[in-house]
Amino acid sequence: MEITVQVTGLDRLRAANEALLADLDVELLQLLRDQSLETRDEARAAAPTFTGSLASRISSGVTLQSRVALAGETAAKSSFVRPRAPHSWLVIHGRRSGKMPSVDPARAKSPESARRLRDWAIAKGIDPFILARAIGKRGTVGKPFMDAPIARAEASFETKVRAVVERVLARYRAA
Repeated sequence: MEITVQVTGLDRLRAANEALLADLDVELLQLLRDQSLETRDEARAAAPTFTGSLASRISSGVTLQSRVALAGETAAKSSFVRPRAPHSWLVIHGRRSGKMPSVDPARAKSPESARRLRDWAIAKGIDPFILARAIGKRGTVGKPFMDAPIARAEASFETKVRAVVERVLARYRAA
């Protein structure tokens, strides 16, 4: 007794699957870009402002990670939103008490930071030395302005990915 099974159309199936994956890749890339831009804009709106340099230096984008980075995956994309301003860490996390920051750009390790702190104090009508001494004694409280926009993005991202996958699959089911 002999049974013969013949499967035809595998080339068409392979081509359709490759087209579906390529279409899904394009749609997910666009979703990552849109999500990172939306989160960046929310973070910029939430950033404390004095000169606006902190908000303007929040960047976003999409990166491609290689096979080496993901152990076996052919490729993966990730989006990022991060502050690039030199003083962003101090704004987000604050500064513990201890050493007094310098307000004299000529003597400071970071003349730009000293100049910014001095200019801020003068603009607020505060003696820069008194401000530096108070920061040295009490530290500063951080303002984690990035947390809320990132949490909102994380909460809604899975739903958006599911919608993209369903939309792409619906296009291929209809065809």
